[in-house]
Amino acid sequence: MKAISFSLHPNPFYVHYCAKQAPANGMKTFHLHSDYELHWLAEGDRIFQLQHESIRLQENTLLLIRPHVLHRFVQANPSAYRRYVINFSDDAVLDEAQPLLCNLTNTEATLFYFSEDHSSTITRLVSYLYEEFKKPDRHYSLQMKALLTQLLIEIARTPPCRTLVHSKQDESNQLITTIIAYIQKNYNKPITLTALANLAYISPNHLSTLFKEKTGITLTEHIHQVRLLASCSLLLTTSLPINIIVKKTGFISHAHFNRLFKRTFNLSPTQYRIKHERRINAMK
Repeated sequence: MKAISFSLHPNPFYVHYCAKQAPANGMKTFHLHSDYELHWLAEGDRIFQLQHESIRLQENTLLLIRPHVLHRFVQANPSAYRRYVINFSDDAVLDEAQPLLCNLTNTEATLFYFSEDHSSTITRLVSYLYEEFKKPDRHYSLQMKALLTQLLIEIARTPPCRTLVHSKQDESNQLITTIIAYIQKNYNKPITLTALANLAYISPNHLSTLFKEKTGITLTEHIHQVRLLASCSLLLTTSLPINIIVKKTGFISHAHFNRLFKRTFNLSPTQYRIKHERRINAMK
């Protein structure tokens, strides 16, 4: 069974809303991602787990989690709950708001509790973000950044009720987390199994086996996933030629990139870009 999963989001924003009347047991595995996560619990109870610590989240609590922090959510009881999850990258944050984000995320995870009056403001902002995310138009990027900035300001005006620092991980999980973070930061450069093994101070064979055991996929598959999603982001947000995108995302050749892209998305890179452009133009 997988012990770790890695969430990949090709765009600067990802917003998800969930309302359940009969909740399941929650996440079976711990996961991490390369972007920030904001979890707003509008109703019900949930439990946030790090490797060796659990925190009960109640109604009107907001959790802000730094990138590359291993965690999961499980149900506290069988009651209903409503929650919003917003994942966002550094590119999603206005330059003027970067210091604010830095102050809010100087620990692995920070928990905020809001009064009933103040919570209505938070719910309104996250619901606006969700609605905007579902129906992007030509003003989408600026509007999302503006709403996120407002949300970060509201959070900053509320003292944190708990901070979580340096949660202890199992040694093997910590090793995999380190490898995943390294790949995310260096996917645009050549990455070899030997170099990764040297980083982890173990043999290449041991690293390959451990990574597959913990994540359910091979190291090569994971590197391809990260590079492909980075290429999707460039296809959707820039007009760069595809041969430049190939170089910027670390692929060894144009042919190799095209083959993997089509196998993964059932579209060529050009078709993927045109399909997205048509969808955006139809919304204008």
